[in-house]
Amino acid sequence: MRPADAVLQLVNSVRGERPVSLASAETEQVLQIATALVIELAAAMDRIDRLERTVAELRGVPLAQQREAAAGAEAEAARLADVEAMIARALHATIGS
Repeated sequence: MRPADAVLQLVNSVRGERPVSLASAETEQVLQIATALVIELAAAMDRIDRLERTVAELRGVPLAQQREAAAGAEAEAARLADVEAMIARALHATIGS
């Protein structure tokens, strides 16, 4: 099973109402946020690794060189928007409650 498939399986298994099992609802919310962040990070790391390897192979450069390549201002702005969207998804556990 690929890491991305495992993450999707985990996400699908935790959907819906769950009973509160910790000391307080606030503690549960913090745990939900942390879990969402870990899921997002695992999926992102898997995608980043696959993309870096593919680009390095297509460019014919070592993977380490590809990982150190700099991007322009437009790419930086797109990355910032992606980070903001990820934070919104991670905080959905609190906002949606």
